Amino acid sequence: MHSQCLFFMCCLFAKRPAGAPPRRRCRERRGLCLWVVAVVLASALPTQAASMFGERRAYPVGTSPVGVVAAELDGKSGVDVATADEGGSVSFLANRGDGVFSSAGQIALDSRYTATALTRGSFNGDAIGDLAVAANDSESQTFVGTLLIFRSLAVAQYAATPVALGLFPTCVVNDDVTGDGLADLIACSTNPLGGGLVSILRRRADFSYTPPVSVPLPGVVPRRLTTGDVDGDGHVDLVVVDTDNDSVWILYGLSEPNFEAPVRLAVVNKPSAVRVATFTAASRSAVVVASAAQNEVLVFHQTQARSFQDGIPQQVGQEPSDLAIADVDSDGDMDVLVSNASSNTVSVLLSDAQAGLSLAQTVAVGKRPVAIVTADFNGDGMPDFATADQNDVGFGADVQSVSVVLNGVSPPFTATPTTTSSSTPTPTKTPSLTPSGRSTPTVTGTRRTATSTPRPSPTPAGPLDANCDGRLDASDIDTLVARIFDGQSGCLTRRVTAADVAALVKALEAAR
Repeated sequence: MHSQCLFFMCCLFAKRPAGAPPRRRCRERRGLCLWVVAVVLASALPTQAASMFGERRAYPVGTSPVGVVAAELDGKSGVDVATADEGGSVSFLANRGDGVFSSAGQIALDSRYTATALTRGSFNGDAIGDLAVAANDSESQTFVGTLLIFRSLAVAQYAATPVALGLFPTCVVNDDVTGDGLADLIACSTNPLGGGLVSILRRRADFSYTPPVSVPLPGVVPRRLTTGDVDGDGHVDLVVVDTDNDSVWILYGLSEPNFEAPVRLAVVNKPSAVRVATFTAASRSAVVVASAAQNEVLVFHQTQARSFQDGIPQQVGQEPSDLAIADVDSDGDMDVLVSNASSNTVSVLLSDAQAGLSLAQTVAVGKRPVAIVTADFNGDGMPDFATADQNDVGFGADVQSVSVVLNGVSPPFTATPTTTSSSTPTPTKTPSLTPSGRSTPTVTGTRRTATSTPRPSPTPAGPLDANCDGRLDASDIDTLVARIFDGQSGCLTRRVTAADVAALVKALEAAR
């Protein structure tokens, strides 16, 4: 009806030559009128920006992961993923190069250690990424925590060096805080005599580390930590989250490998994560803080060096747990991704030319995402992300998950038929801390090559008969799990998820 009215009005008001009949004039101008109608209708219809990120793909890892990193771990094309898990392991997911992952084994930690944080780096200079895990030590006679430095020997083989830290270590990062061009390890913990500690392990040129140098933080209890040149003086600064005291502190770096006394940036209700971000090329560095109690992210902009505006809040999901900074929309400005532990989502916050943030998308991930990392997993030049989902039980009660979400790609996914390599680990335990703190035993995993399940003639006994052998049994579970990883095992033509595995287990139990 509206288009008819617009066409009539177009004809009515169109200027016609003298003596030209109205109907003939309308026929002559019909093309112009239709163009006008199209433009008006297009401008009147509501527009909605396309979602940048697709749906999650879930992959099983160890029990209750506490951190997730992205690094080259198998020497092949594609950025891989690793988690440190409270259940006593480090889990690896191998990327086949296009953002599809498969299990690549685990390292079993000694039962005395409980992982609390994870970082990655190059600790021996080879092509395979290395890892450092902060852990509580239940058997330490001096009541200290431990930093486990894992140096790669080959794929799925690591030499572990334990180093004593303060009590209850809660974070570890890898950055050059000493200004010598070599990335150091920085961990936060608690002083047994009271107050907090930041421990700095300075890296030498031969990839060894000096004994930890402790920076005492009286009255500060560090829970999370990030690095960055906040004030633009060329020295790396530390920004510390103090959840116990509802505070965020900055330790400004000096020309010597040391720091000024902590300066409180702001009081924040239950701060849970912090990042330093330079949103635009023309802006100063800002400090981004997540408030778990207020369900918001606050951005503290600098007006001049070491002078900050009040935090500008942006609502996100429930109980934000971690932050990542990346240019997710390719506009040249940095954006913020927030994992929300209680709402099981990731909030995508886009920045504008004035470094303001706005919610652009909310992405569903696994249950209780406690950590997030960004990387280009499928090689398209766009940042993707992965979360460590601490309470996700889709693969079983003691097997949690990593959610991988690609930028601009959404399942269902048609995989290119390949044979995916995976490993069944049989590692030795991480050694106990020796008095010298320099023990370097080897942790190895025995690898095997997994071949995809062949596709028989489709004669399934039901929708869960994944290998189409005419019966439901344990072999269908193996096929379903393989299908989740490689995207093409088995005979089913529909998309397969972890829910199918749970449904099949339930069906098999009911048939007993």
